Amino acid sequence: MDPYLGFGGNLYFDKAHHVSLMGELGVAYAGNGSVSLTGSSNPASPTFQTDLQTERSKVQSYARDLKFWPVLKIGVTYSF
Repeated sequence: MDPYLGFGGNLYFDKAHHVSLMGELGVAYAGNGSVSLTGSSNPASPTFQTDLQTERSKVQSYARDLKFWPVLKIGVTYSF
């Protein structure tokens, strides 16, 4: 489970607190991502292996940059 920090609340539309608009804003920590790519198109080809390694490096770089994810929740609630 990833750590998450958020702040939120409800805006009630009636005095009995049955209907409300809820919202939350936060950030989730996803950690260091890892990438695994495999291919089935002539895996013995040196060009294929080079291209596969290049693509894996690009995707791994993107995964490292995305350690924190913004979270936004908006909803309408009704309670009895």
